[in-house]
Amino acid sequence: MSNLLGSNPLKERFAMYALVLNGVPYLPHYRNVDIYVGPGYGRSNFDRYSAQQLRLKGAQWQPKLLWERGVNGIVNERNP
Repeated sequence: MSNLLGSNPLKERFAMYALVLNGVPYLPHYRNVDIYVGPGYGRSNFDRYSAQQLRLKGAQWQPKLLWERGVNGIVNERNP
């Protein structure tokens, strides 16, 4: 049976917004909430987006309960 709350069900979650484009959720990066990433980021996908880029493509805001995110973390090719 899979755990619907993820790998750490006891870790506190916070109300945040994801962007959803064509049914695909883009979440704020763990180290920097100004960068949005899609499924598979860091493994099979290294694409990063700003909220503005996703909104221009038609993404819609959707409230989510997510683990805490960083504010000013560096995210780049060497540090995905």
